[in-house]
Amino acid sequence: MKPTDIVARHGYRPSDLGEINQARLYERHHPDGARTLLCVQKIGQRFRLDRQAFTAVPGLGVRPLGAGVAKAIIPCDALEAYLAAVFAQAMAR
Repeated sequence: MKPTDIVARHGYRPSDLGEINQARLYERHHPDGARTLLCVQKIGQRFRLDRQAFTAVPGLGVRPLGAGVAKAIIPCDALEAYLAAVFAQAMAR
């Protein structure tokens, strides 16, 4: 299954916010108005993932929510399980 199909199952769609060489940028809109950006880069038989939630605050601009994930390296066949685990943790908070 393609990474685009896997992340789509978790509510992400290709983002038009920017382009990153050799990677794909996806975004997810949350009911509370926040967004999450997910960058997926395939490196051999692994994926590098970077993820950050953010929100727009009137008068203050865009502000990050939480710590995000930077440079997570996971096997290609573990992308679905990784995203499911990340979202299960987020929903538990």
